[in-house]
Amino acid sequence: MVTVEDNTNPNVICQNITVSLDDNGTATIDVSMINNGSTDNCGIDTMELDVTSFDCSNIGDNEVILTVTDTSGNSAICEAMVTVEDNTNPIITCPSDFTYTLPTGTSNYSLPDFYATGNLQVTDNCTFTVTQTPLPSTDLSVGTHVISFDVSDASGNTSSCSFTLTVETNLSEQDTALSSLVEIYPNPVVNNLNIKATNLIIENVKIYDLLGKEIMQIDATNNLIIDVSQLDSSKYFIAIKTNKGMVIKSFYKN
Repeated sequence: MVTVEDNTNPNVICQNITVSLDDNGTATIDVSMINNGSTDNCGIDTMELDVTSFDCSNIGDNEVILTVTDTSGNSAICEAMVTVEDNTNPIITCPSDFTYTLPTGTSNYSLPDFYATGNLQVTDNCTFTVTQTPLPSTDLSVGTHVISFDVSDASGNTSSCSFTLTVETNLSEQDTALSSLVEIYPNPVVNNLNIKATNLIIENVKIYDLLGKEIMQIDATNNLIIDVSQLDSSKYFIAIKTNKGMVIKSFYKN
């Protein structure tokens, strides 16, 4: 009786690989990607990997073990490095351009967090951060402002977008107690327009034409005189920002 045995372990050969996460933030490998020509003197029965699935938490180098077993039950292992990368940029969709009209008596628009409110749409296969410029809660004065966003994920992939926000004043005259504390004269005016405020601090003054276009701005104190001699003959609105709110009045330039 001759008993033939195979006591020789397989010769296991591994190779290191790099894989990229897909749009869902996952990656899968199989034996063929790690095995690099393993052999056995009689025949290989099975090849198995201890780890085959990866996600965003595995970005970087990950050690995997390939186990090769021959038909006689002899086995051997080798170790390989799987480098997981995220090469997918975030997808960002900005709000459309829009115009905000200030309520009567206000002079600034407090900028919201557009991502938190859902107006800015962002998706990515892994975690990300959003930077808004100007920052949320910034007070925007009357005028045109570019609002921009930068999105970056943990792997340094970035995307950006921007939109234009126009803040305009409500150019209608007011009949309020606050308005009664501010006097402009003479009206009509030819050269110098006087502004007199009672128990108020004037912070600045802006003059608009009938189309709502800002044509003059003055950082001011109380009881100021504005030279309007260069203005065309027409009706104008004057927005007077005070420490207690905005006053809108109109005047005629002869």
